[in-house]
Amino acid sequence: QSCVDSAKVNSVNDWECVCPHPSTGAAFGRVVLDCTLDECVELCGTCEESLCSVHGQECVDPNPTPASLEDWVCRCIAPSIGGIATASVASCSLDECRAACETCANTTCSDAGQRCVDADSSSASLRDWACTCEPPSTGSAVFAAAEVCVLDECGHYTGGDVCATCTRDTCSRAGQACHDPVPTAASLGDWTCECPAPANGTAVAEAAACNVDECVDT
Repeated sequence: QSCVDSAKVNSVNDWECVCPHPSTGAAFGRVVLDCTLDECVELCGTCEESLCSVHGQECVDPNPTPASLEDWVCRCIAPSIGGIATASVASCSLDECRAACETCANTTCSDAGQRCVDADSSSASLRDWACTCEPPSTGSAVFAAAEVCVLDECGHYTGGDVCATCTRDTCSRAGQACHDPVPTAASLGDWTCECPAPANGTAVAEAAACNVDECVDT
């Protein structure tokens, strides 16, 4: 420590011991018992110098004294979860589909009846979650609910995925074409079987009765 006498004229017993930089602390008329060196706050060769904050983490010096150096740690800040790392960046994760935060999905997907998927759950990767439509519907949107969930009950868009109201090959087994006029999850049971030309006939949600007028159709 260094001795400092701030008033050298007509002033006695006012000297003080001052901790060496970058430590802090001073005491009048005696040695400083505890010099403080918070490596998360000060600038020094072993100090953190904003490494934690740059990565969105918190710096903690468990023993802020000059006798205990390089023991500072980076730790995750809620809602991120993870461990701590001594004198290094911690490994933090943030599932934006499950946590509650400013960039999280919160109830965006569930309110739309959709699933939430976080492509990268590291705390450094934000706003990358997506809402996806429930199978067999298809459709998704990043950082928002999907505008339309496509469900073609004829299987044109879903690769033939079976649903409770899907055709299950009803039309094709009858040699007919299937058509879904409104291929969305909001409009079910409206698919039709259509007879092949020159026959005529359509039916909703079942095979059609096909008719051929030999006087008209060729």
